[in-house]
Amino acid sequence: MTTASTKISTDLQTEWKKEYTRLGDKYAQRAAWLLIFTFPLIILANYPLMKPDNLTAYVLAYMMPSVLVGLGLLVKHFRPYRHEILVSLMFGSVFFASAFRTDENALLIYLIINSVSFIVSSVQMLVLPVLNTYFVLYILVVHPLVAYFHYEEALSVYLGQNGGVIMLVLSFVFSGVNSLRYQILKRNFTTSLELKKSYELLSQKTKIIEENAAQLAEQNNAITASITYAKRIQEAILPTLENIKQTLPTSFILFRPRDIVSGDFYWFACLKEFTGEDTFILAAVDCTGHGVPGAFMSMIGNTFLNQIVNENRTFQPDEILNELHQNIQKALKQKESRNWDGMDTALVYVNRTRQQLYFTGAKNPLCYVQQGEFKIIKADKFSIGGFLRGEKKFTCHRLALDGSEVFYLFSDGFQDQFGGPRGKKFTVGRFYKLLNELHHLPFSQQKQKLEETLDFWQGKQEQIDDILVVGFKP
Repeated sequence: MTTASTKISTDLQTEWKKEYTRLGDKYAQRAAWLLIFTFPLIILANYPLMKPDNLTAYVLAYMMPSVLVGLGLLVKHFRPYRHEILVSLMFGSVFFASAFRTDENALLIYLIINSVSFIVSSVQMLVLPVLNTYFVLYILVVHPLVAYFHYEEALSVYLGQNGGVIMLVLSFVFSGVNSLRYQILKRNFTTSLELKKSYELLSQKTKIIEENAAQLAEQNNAITASITYAKRIQEAILPTLENIKQTLPTSFILFRPRDIVSGDFYWFACLKEFTGEDTFILAAVDCTGHGVPGAFMSMIGNTFLNQIVNENRTFQPDEILNELHQNIQKALKQKESRNWDGMDTALVYVNRTRQQLYFTGAKNPLCYVQQGEFKIIKADKFSIGGFLRGEKKFTCHRLALDGSEVFYLFSDGFQDQFGGPRGKKFTVGRFYKLLNELHHLPFSQQKQKLEETLDFWQGKQEQIDDILVVGFKP
């Protein structure tokens, strides 16, 4: 910003020098032509008032500006020079001529001619203020000398009776007005140019920003298109709701990725063909992170679950999570890379033939309502993947079913969502209370109530994490 400001300041000085030269030339040439034709007219106008003994000096003095300035214009036409030289020539010749009077007593005409000369000079001259000082000194020297040598007037007489004091005042007024005019012209020009330069600089920056924004938008569109395609892949590997509904008609899945793709995922497998009994496995998994990193983890987790259950035929929940933990550690080389990414999971194995449910949790519990009582089976306090001190194994919990139960698996996204009147978390306590209040409703209505509650609580707050809630009745 400082460099840009310095550049603008330098440009302003350069541009003002050009403008000063242009205006100075314009005003100087206009004044020169005015002078060439004016002074012969002054001679004609004052001719009847001249005394014979003063005629020659007066005519020569008043013809001199026209002749000298005419020659100056001629030379400038063929060999250009700075306008200050022409102005100095005009000023010197004019105020030398104006020192002569039609006679030694023609004070009024003398003052009128000099006053008009000062006014015209102020309007038609544009020079540096320092030159105005030199011009004033020139007048204060030349006029008393002409009065002394030509009219034989003492300095005191010239100052006291013949307009010397008035000329002194007019000289300083002239100098002040001319200097002020120069400063005003310079300030107006530089201010206007500065605004123009700033606008041009702003326009350039705006153009760059717009180009960058367009480039970023194009890149963003490409990335979004890629992630959207990744979402289709992720959706393709998730179990379809239709397949789940065939085994669990009384169920719902509330699934809200924070971004296009999700780090949360649900997993399901019907095991009738393997066990010969009415069995299935259902899991709600919350991977480290969300968005693209979380989605990569979810695809790894989904792949390993398929391998463990469908290929290795491991159905016991604790054994599934133990094997999943080992596979994640190996796949991510966690001992070597010190990468502790993993996943929190709630997984159930249900045998409807024997009315048994087995649960193992990695940090995520299992909530259920049995005979109208809300209950929680706590999970182990460590995640799948990452670092475990010592040889720890996941715990399997067994529950006998009586047909009244409604179960809930979930990630932490719902309870951690900020919102409400104070922008606080929904909290796990409020979430458990909500599940208990709506467990008796049809599952489609349970999902609707959860969505409405979440929307109302979240309000205009951003969603902070992926949200997954699975409810079912075995």
